[in-house]
Amino acid sequence: MKAVQIVKDINSETDLSFFVGEELTGLLFGRHHLIFHFGDDVSIGIESEIEVRVGNAPGVRFLDLIDSSQHLVKLLALKIIYAKHEMPYTLALTFENSVTVRVFGDVYGYESYQINFGDNVIVV
Repeated sequence: MKAVQIVKDINSETDLSFFVGEELTGLLFGRHHLIFHFGDDVSIGIESEIEVRVGNAPGVRFLDLIDSSQHLVKLLALKIIYAKHEMPYTLALTFENSVTVRVFGDVYGYESYQINFGDNVIVV
């Protein structure tokens, strides 16, 4: 049984180092749900908006997660080089090709995303 750690907000003290070096091995798209798979023990289930940004260019925000697919499939087989909390409820993952994916957790009263790693789950 997994130890569930439920958080209302990831913050600067949340240890996200387990993401660094993880390779994106799979993407699963649903109408209102997106799952990133990294190896055997790490995944993110998303039910909120995301943003994809290349380098320092302005990001493109997606409410309809299926519309992000053309950008996200280019990240398959790439590794995360940086993971951090950016603002309340937001997770930012930067890949080795300088693409940053932001996962927004600003859906008031609803689960926005879930991070699974090892025997832990963080729900935002």
